[in-house]
Amino acid sequence: MRTDSNLREILRRYGVWIGLTLAFALYYPRFAHDMSQGIARGGLSLLTHGAECLLAGEVLQACDLFFTYPPAFAFVMLPFVPMKPGIAMVVWYLVTIGATIVAYMLSETLARRIFPGDWTEKELAWLRLGSILLSIKFILAVLENQAFDTLVLLFILIGLWALVMKREVLSGGSIAFAAAIKGSPLIFLPYLLFTRRFVAAGTFIGVYLATSFLPDLFFTPKSGFGYFLTWVREIALGPLYDDLELTKYLFWAGVNSNNHSLRAVAYQLFPSGLADPWFRPTLAAMYLPVVAAAAIIVIKSMRNGGLVAIDGAVVLIAMLVLSPMTSRSHFVALILPYTIACAAYIRDPATRRLGQIVLVISFILATATGNDLVGGWFTDWAYSLHVLALGSLLLLIYLAAIAFRQRMPSQAAQLGR
Repeated sequence: MRTDSNLREILRRYGVWIGLTLAFALYYPRFAHDMSQGIARGGLSLLTHGAECLLAGEVLQACDLFFTYPPAFAFVMLPFVPMKPGIAMVVWYLVTIGATIVAYMLSETLARRIFPGDWTEKELAWLRLGSILLSIKFILAVLENQAFDTLVLLFILIGLWALVMKREVLSGGSIAFAAAIKGSPLIFLPYLLFTRRFVAAGTFIGVYLATSFLPDLFFTPKSGFGYFLTWVREIALGPLYDDLELTKYLFWAGVNSNNHSLRAVAYQLFPSGLADPWFRPTLAAMYLPVVAAAAIIVIKSMRNGGLVAIDGAVVLIAMLVLSPMTSRSHFVALILPYTIACAAYIRDPATRRLGQIVLVISFILATATGNDLVGGWFTDWAYSLHVLALGSLLLLIYLAAIAFRQRMPSQAAQLGR
């Protein structure tokens, strides 16, 4: 009898995660495909090739034109170089799956702090199933591309959790590591400064620079100005000038069906980019409302006691739409906004009708436009309308409604959870 009771308790607490793990195990054959063939490497082959370039003393941009990630990520991938391809693939899959499950758990933890109290088994089941359903397309995009976007999200979520727990050093360091291996999470530095979390911001700067220069400390490129500074010049600053004489990279430029950021919308309107006098004003006109909306939500959150989860969700959405290049797998960052939205739908009747409308439309725009659901031709047409960015931005409406209604619960209320 006691064994049956323990089994039910395990299934109640971890049943969704166990099921998700089993589903991922069955998905492995589709994940483990060779992406090293053709003109350009892809997937794990590309990610480990950056580390091979470091070992060879080659400048990353000269060694592999398609390795556009920061040198710190190439440094992180060094342990995969001596592994046999089959073993490396299994290890990378386990890392990706582990990061995915923990990301969901942390997102749930952050969302439930906004709505403390006892959650019934039914409520928890709906929360977990809803967040998975809404974001599964982007999880599959990460797996399909053997990408590391979920790993980046995991370090951001650890940083947000640490911020909730008043551990600013851990918070700044964790998010800074995510920024050092990806770049786009740098947007969290202005957020930390704006919310006057100066210890976290100072730690962020120190950890970001230390991690970014790690390859230069251990390896010496045969030419160039060093790994990190070359990456800054060639890639990080590239979108500011779009000039092939200054950079080899223009992957963020022009009409590109793989780019789902607001910059892609501007290029669709003005294909010549920065050469067109209307390009910059148009880009600014699209960026400013997003920045203003994010700032307003964060300010309201601060006045209501610091709803860190909502802040993080808003900044993640801004990161996606403001980045020069945002592919499908990057939208795995929506796990946190979707989890918060599902939690609010379950626990906040006053905003439920709005939440229902927002979640349905966002699901149609961002999730239901996948090839497996509607066919490739429809997906291509939908992507030309930038539905992923629209579906993401729509979530800001619901997050704003939550931020304007909720207050950070007292310590006593949280302990009674």
